[in-house]
Amino acid sequence: MVGNEEGGFSLLEESLGYDRLVVVDSIMIGDALGTMTRFGLKELARTIHACSPHGMNLATVMEFGRRQGLDVPEETIIYAIEVRDVLTFGERPCPELELMVDSFAETIASEIFPD
Repeated sequence: MVGNEEGGFSLLEESLGYDRLVVVDSIMIGDALGTMTRFGLKELARTIHACSPHGMNLATVMEFGRRQGLDVPEETIIYAIEVRDVLTFGERPCPELELMVDSFAETIASEIFPD
């Protein structure tokens, strides 16, 4: 798990040498609690700005690594799960989402590792 203070640079460091990076994160866009949205860096790149709650946007960090000649993953998949609060950090999700964790994991695994 990457802490909020480490953000994208830790993800960059941890992902070097891999073909694919899969990120599961929280999001608040007004969907129903537990709605899972899948997107890639191209969609995330539209949100690039100097500062975010994670210190720097993941798309910016990965592009930085690529321009530095680092062996960054060719593919990044982001699974964003709708939550009630993206500013409070903890070890566990809210009770309603905790009941959905196995379902999220099964969905993600089936998409990443199809038969």
